[in-house]
Amino acid sequence: MGPLERMLVGCPFSERDGVDPDAAKLETTLHELVDFLETEHGAASRGFVQAKTEILTLLQYEADVDSSTACKRAVLMFALWRDPAFGDRFQQSDGAFLVRLRRHLPIACPPFLANLAQAPDALVALCVVLAQLWGDNTLCFPREDAPGAHLKGSVGHDQHGAN
Repeated sequence: MGPLERMLVGCPFSERDGVDPDAAKLETTLHELVDFLETEHGAASRGFVQAKTEILTLLQYEADVDSSTACKRAVLMFALWRDPAFGDRFQQSDGAFLVRLRRHLPIACPPFLANLAQAPDALVALCVVLAQLWGDNTLCFPREDAPGAHLKGSVGHDQHGAN
């Protein structure tokens, strides 16, 4: 398990003594994210100032207090989705996991944001499970104009296409 995956999943319970030791690495990575955003968008950018404020406020909370670790992991996941260049720093250590994770972030993140970023732990768990168990599959929704799309999932539809 590489450093990115350990930050998102946490270390095994057998290696924990109260607090996850990878929480400090997660916080360091989020500080690096602030520096990256400043370089990419400029210190005067309103978007950067808001992101910096939010991330630094989150970093003030101790690990595992008020689910702050889950929130920090969700911020990292959002950064991997929205700023692929930031995620490229994990290419060497977590290349295969990063590729699998990036397949699922575009499906999981928009509904998470649409629901005002509630339950960050659920977002992290969903994306990590999808990346670990179904990493080689590309999830997608059926196109509405695809032949037979109106039959998929309809009541009474059997496996031969007859109702």
